[in-house]
Amino acid sequence: MKKIILCLFIFLLIPIKAKANNLCSGAKSAILINSMDGEILYEHEKDLKCAPASMTKIMTLLLIYDSINEGNLKKDDMIGVSEYAKSMGGSQVFLDTREKLSVDDMLKCICIASANDAAVAMAEHIYGSEAMFVEKMNDRAKGLGCCNTNFLDCTGLNDNEHYSSAYDMALISKELIIKYPDVLNYTSIKEDYIRKDTDNPFWLVNTNKTLGHVEGMLGLKTGYTNKAGYCITLVQKKDELTLISVVMGYADKTKRNAESIGLLNYGFSNFKNELVIKKNDIIAEIDDIKYNPSNLKIIAKDNVYILRKKTDKEKYNIKYVYEVNDKNLNLSVGKAYIYDNDNNLIKEVELYISTSVKKNSLFNIIRTLIGRLLQ
Repeated sequence: MKKIILCLFIFLLIPIKAKANNLCSGAKSAILINSMDGEILYEHEKDLKCAPASMTKIMTLLLIYDSINEGNLKKDDMIGVSEYAKSMGGSQVFLDTREKLSVDDMLKCICIASANDAAVAMAEHIYGSEAMFVEKMNDRAKGLGCCNTNFLDCTGLNDNEHYSSAYDMALISKELIIKYPDVLNYTSIKEDYIRKDTDNPFWLVNTNKTLGHVEGMLGLKTGYTNKAGYCITLVQKKDELTLISVVMGYADKTKRNAESIGLLNYGFSNFKNELVIKKNDIIAEIDDIKYNPSNLKIIAKDNVYILRKKTDKEKYNIKYVYEVNDKNLNLSVGKAYIYDNDNNLIKEVELYISTSVKKNSLFNIIRTLIGRLLQ
């Protein structure tokens, strides 16, 4: 019987072409976005306030990575466990007040096993208390433009006035994976151990059962409480396109997984990222002896893509505007403006000089001029 159920589950995860109006029939709130620019590809009650359950930990992870980025935390730092953190119910790894775990292990516990005790231990370490940490969570959410989010804890255990929306969770997820892609190295792990070489090892098994069944699946976070129902935020990458889906409020876990995969498959079946400006391709060259080197090459530092429907064949128009002067050396010197055929601006991209540039001395300017005259 178990084999039959497993086969049925895997069958439901096989990508099928779906029509947008048939997607997420079991969800209270759902959304699909392009991770690169946040463009919405599908939405259903995207701003509805719902209990996010353990998807709350996406914001918890964002603040942990913020702390690492700011130099206040390192992955090999050892984290203690308070009685309060130890007392968390729900998903946990049974941390003990007599032990310390590295930040690296704590990240594994949160990302793989959705460990509430690990989340609280990290919150207390970073800001002194979970309450202070939660205050920063809400501040960070507001800064990202989340209008339908209110966190009361760092775990999602609290259902009372603790809420978010599919759109807000997508915004938080986008910030996390774009700013800190390292987190996907944790969320994509199917299983691992903490205390592996001790007498008390603990097996971590990922709560996201789509991993290993779907090509390009990278995580991100599941969630369940009685009030929230079954929720999941997923990140999947194919070719140059990475999509984020969020579904909330399912009564059934199998349907949640199947429809979230169907939502992603809809995105990959109908949209693509088209390369319009290649990283480090020379857009223009400027010769100005005031600078060293005098030959200035204008480039975009990263590949520039435009998300478009696969059936869309129209071309884009690109206008380059740049100016080199003493104030913007080694900073942005202009922008590329990308327009559709109806002359609507759809994207703008910073332009830079390809190499580090210095202002030339008067002596070098004169020497260069003489050299050119002699040629």
